[in-house]
Amino acid sequence: PGDTPPAGVGCAQFMIRDVELSSADVTVVDTRPWQPIDLTDPAASAINLEAGAGVYDRVKFKIEPLEGFATGPTGRKVSTYLCTDKDGVRIEYRDDTYDTFELRAEAGIVVADGELASLIARFDVNAWFVDVDTAALDISDDGIAYIDERNNNDWQNTVRDRIKDSVDLVRDE
Repeated sequence: PGDTPPAGVGCAQFMIRDVELSSADVTVVDTRPWQPIDLTDPAASAINLEAGAGVYDRVKFKIEPLEGFATGPTGRKVSTYLCTDKDGVRIEYRDDTYDTFELRAEAGIVVADGELASLIARFDVNAWFVDVDTAALDISDDGIAYIDERNNNDWQNTVRDRIKDSVDLVRDE
């Protein structure tokens, strides 16, 4: 996964679990250890999956919350952590959502015998906070506008939907 973050996005991390590459008759699963994927550093967020030669039609991966990962003011498990500065306001988004992203490749994902097929799940991080009205956000005593299950919850739902809508599968040539 990866994309170039917009100016001001300081962190964009997901706690990724299993990654699957599959076709109608074959599924290859990378049962991953708990590992945050850092979207601000595409080189550090590579997912390597060994698959036999063939044509695959989808990639699926899960995000799951992990105790202790980017805990916020509520102390709950977190699967997604984002931080940005917008209009001079520090915003920290945390979500404890369990979610599965399933990406389909229209032309198929061809893996030739002995070769690597590099794929990228690209997130359009520019879209996540584009019209957040910082003047309408509740700001905590520490000067941060938290967006989570207890703070600015309407925006949590909006950003969560934007994350789901912003992912696309591309081949890295």
